[in-house]
Amino acid sequence: MRTVLFLALFLSALLVFYAIGNYQEFLDENQHLILAAATVTAIPLLFFSAAGIAVSIVSAVKNHEQRAKAVASAVCSFFAFAYGLAVMLATRLIDFLAGGV
Repeated sequence: MRTVLFLALFLSALLVFYAIGNYQEFLDENQHLILAAATVTAIPLLFFSAAGIAVSIVSAVKNHEQRAKAVASAVCSFFAFAYGLAVMLATRLIDFLAGGV
């Protein structure tokens, strides 16, 4: 869960850097680098959050005493997965549109 939290916060920081750079008119190469770093960060976020969902579901089924904690962990991992997927698709779309059609 700590890895998922780190990757989600790092991905958020990259998006803030991209927004600031877009406002301050960074060079195109720098914005492309930030978008590529965001995509590369989103991929392990997707993997680790999917693994967290699976582990939480198994833990909820096997350990009845801590079912609420496991379900809460699964929900947090699901939101991290959705956030990573949305950001990855958005950064790829922005990069594709910036490259020209």
